[in-house]
Amino acid sequence: MTADIAESTTVRQTVEAATPGDEVDLTIDTYDWESPLDVVDTEPAVEWDVPYGDDWFVRTIFLKASRAQYAIQYSSIPDPERVECYRVTDGTPTEKRGDVEHLAPATTEADEDGFEDTDVDVALPDDVTPADVEDVVDEERASNGKAKLGDVADALGLTVGRARAVTHALDLYEDGIAEVYRPKAGGGR
Repeated sequence: MTADIAESTTVRQTVEAATPGDEVDLTIDTYDWESPLDVVDTEPAVEWDVPYGDDWFVRTIFLKASRAQYAIQYSSIPDPERVECYRVTDGTPTEKRGDVEHLAPATTEADEDGFEDTDVDVALPDDVTPADVEDVVDEERASNGKAKLGDVADALGLTVGRARAVTHALDLYEDGIAEVYRPKAGGGR
């Protein structure tokens, strides 16, 4: 599934094409996620050929947000316009969260520096951009082999906890940031 087709993709097409590792934008009637959700699992599609009208199609995809998992259940029976979102508990869709209003492949746009614009689940100080964070992490990795969380925090003027949250939200944390830091006197932002 590619972001190039996001604008013209229907909910059914998104559900049909979804594979683990994809990112999707999701809006339900009760909530609009600002950041893309990760497709973490899918169930096989079930299809029936019918002698009249469109063939029937049913499939569930599982999505992960920062703090919860959700299941999108698509069924062209009885109403293909009604797609439901459920919260997932222990791998099973449980509590209905709402009806899907928008589901499409996630889109990103590269800015003039070549970095992709990324939604961050945590607020950044006004003078720090996602590109700044990526630059600092890359510089630390280049000079030390692995970026140290305390050094990243110092370079950005953030507390260690805030630097951890920001690097995690930008998918930089798991790729070689060491939990090595020294306490700062007086804290930071």
